[in-house]
Amino acid sequence: MIEFGDRFDQTPNGKLYLHVPEISEVKKDLVEAGLKLEWDKLRSSITDESELVKKYSDDCRFWVARKPEKN
Repeated sequence: MIEFGDRFDQTPNGKLYLHVPEISEVKKDLVEAGLKLEWDKLRSSITDESELVKKYSDDCRFWVARKPEKN
């Protein structure tokens, strides 16, 4: 079954499959794994990359999550 965010491509080394989740999907997965989201930011809001990096790299999101302490 193909879902939103699924990417398929043919490469010289064979078939490539990649799933790009929505932000809400990652947050849901973190909760289901028992983790607490502490922080998330796009790379472009954290630092100013070189023009070469900007040209060849998509922006990506960094996530910080932790396992809550037991009381």
